[in-house]
Amino acid sequence: MLSPTSETDAGELLQRLTLYAYGLFGCFPQAAAEPVLRASGKGPEDLAMDVLTRHFDPTDTRVRWEPSRGPVLSYLKTVLWHDFLDLKRGGLHRSTTGADDLDALAAPQLRPDVRLERTQQRERVLAQLGDEPELRSLAAQQLDPDGWPGYTNQELAARLAITVSEVENRKKRLLRRLLKIWRQQAAPAALAKS
Repeated sequence: MLSPTSETDAGELLQRLTLYAYGLFGCFPQAAAEPVLRASGKGPEDLAMDVLTRHFDPTDTRVRWEPSRGPVLSYLKTVLWHDFLDLKRGGLHRSTTGADDLDALAAPQLRPDVRLERTQQRERVLAQLGDEPELRSLAAQQLDPDGWPGYTNQELAARLAITVSEVENRKKRLLRRLLKIWRQQAAPAALAKS
């Protein structure tokens, strides 16, 4: 289990929380187009860093992990999920001044080159999951080249004709698999920089 005070673990927590946040945004890390919430301007790494900052700040009592709450990563993911929802809800309330604002929040318009890159990235990820049809079908449902954050667990269960519990299990397996893919892709890039 990860300790809440180790610097080495902080880096690992940041990576895992950032990847989890990308999943909430319905996309994967890419240099061409970082997703952001329109109302706040925050992206996946911003949300992960905010949670970790609050977690490690001894004067900030909003995020306090206790061993009784289970693994620290699970707890911080829950905090990040609530932060994400709060920011989205805040954006919806601020955007009700006109129908155009709400439509822009609900269906963000991407430049054609960014949409093409996301579509290609989606296909690459789905190809890498080809040997695991259950994960591939889940990823295909969740990955939208337009960047919409995907479906709820209940909607996914109905679309895939499985239980909500199975959706949750597949999501965990998918996140572990994506983390492995991300690390494999990040390792050559890190070597090239050094």
